Amino acid sequence: MKATNLKTMLRMTTAVALILLAVGILPAPVLADATTGEGANAILDVPKVYSQTAVEQGLKESRGIPWFNGTGVIDKIVENGFVVDDMTLVGTNVDFRSEATGQPIASSFFKPGAKVGFVLNSKNILTSLWLLKEQ
Repeated sequence: MKATNLKTMLRMTTAVALILLAVGILPAPVLADATTGEGANAILDVPKVYSQTAVEQGLKESRGIPWFNGTGVIDKIVENGFVVDDMTLVGTNVDFRSEATGQPIASSFFKPGAKVGFVLNSKNILTSLWLLKEQ
């Protein structure tokens, strides 16, 4: 294996470990061993039960899908925003996207009853609304 591929693999393993650590399901000593190279395979030994959510989110982020501030169902459409699960989300320059493709889609897809994920900025203004796949 080339040294570049090995470095890339170690970076990816460390990135997954950081995601797991941020979610709080990976103990810090495992991360420390993984970054030194001695325990690089330890990350792969994390039980599936604990890592499922973090791994799914890591895969979503690799496709450009952000960590949502929340998810829910659109109750109604209001001026400059949406009501999602009784919470009004206001934003004038909203980025509308599909979770299935990660690509921009028309705002007309966002109707009452649609399941969505949303991203807010630091001022709690809606910046991105994602149409979620039915599970």
